Amino acid sequence: MQAVRQCSVCAAGGLLRNQTDFSFLRTSKSMLRRGAACIRSISISESGQFKPGVQKLEDKTNTAHMNTAPTSIARGLNTFPFTQQVENLSHESLIRRAASVATDGSSAFLSQTTSAFIDALTDYSKAVHTRTTFQRRYVATLGKLTPAEEDSLLEVISVKRAEASERLEDCKRFESTWINAVNLCKMAAEAAHKSGAEHASIAVRANIQVAQSQVEEARKLSADADKKLAETKVEEIQRMAECAAFRWDSEEHEASERLEDCKRFGSTWISAVNLCKMAAEAAHKSGAEHASIAVRANIQVAQSQVEEARKLSADADKKLAETKVEEIQRMAECAAFRWDS
Repeated sequence: MQAVRQCSVCAAGGLLRNQTDFSFLRTSKSMLRRGAACIRSISISESGQFKPGVQKLEDKTNTAHMNTAPTSIARGLNTFPFTQQVENLSHESLIRRAASVATDGSSAFLSQTTSAFIDALTDYSKAVHTRTTFQRRYVATLGKLTPAEEDSLLEVISVKRAEASERLEDCKRFESTWINAVNLCKMAAEAAHKSGAEHASIAVRANIQVAQSQVEEARKLSADADKKLAETKVEEIQRMAECAAFRWDSEEHEASERLEDCKRFGSTWISAVNLCKMAAEAAHKSGAEHASIAVRANIQVAQSQVEEARKLSADADKKLAETKVEEIQRMAECAAFRWDS
């Protein structure tokens, strides 16, 4: 390339020396042809000295010098690309891009957690509905099944209750993660808004609204399932109390018969007491004072004995009533404990 420059300088010098003689330049075509041939031969010889793809360090340096154009030429060639590159790499632009990336990542996180939370709520609702079905079946057949059949049904209910509890724990775990995702998206949206990435901010806020709407629908289904389960719980407790009272009434049938005997014999006893009183009065009036005193003493002894028996009977009735209430309450508590455990 240095030889090219020297040849070019020579040619330029020759041209300058002959600028005053234009007619001579026009007639000296042979000289121009020789100069052009010299330049071509030198260029071909230099380009042939190196193989393609192989370049020495000094050639790279020369190339760098050759690529260094005057300032006016550099400005003319690189004005627009240089300005565009500076604009794309400005701090504001990079912050907007980073904010957009943050909103994209938080939106993806929100999407995954929303899907997991909704699936957990759906599975929980299904488990609760299944448990409610078996609970209602148990309530409908309460007191009609054999002990073995009742135990089998209660075992199934216990399994379904455990499944519902597991699904509920899943809901709590995914709900916590989902809430964190929502908060993260809100922070990303705020950051995007402040950094000027308004489109990204609006998009992530819209994603939050969609996720909240979907979760709200799933929560309504879950709440409806819980409501039906609670209603079934109340029905079962009431039904168990009724069955306990019915069983008590059935078992008290024999006691009722004894009570009727007491009433019948009590009436007869009262008649006997009245008769003895009349006899004692008649004996007293007829002068048989000894007989009158004796019969009055018998009346007192009988009344005292009957009073003691009545106290024992009243005490037994009181304890029986207390036991009945305790058993009904105990059955209701057992039913509630079985529901809660």
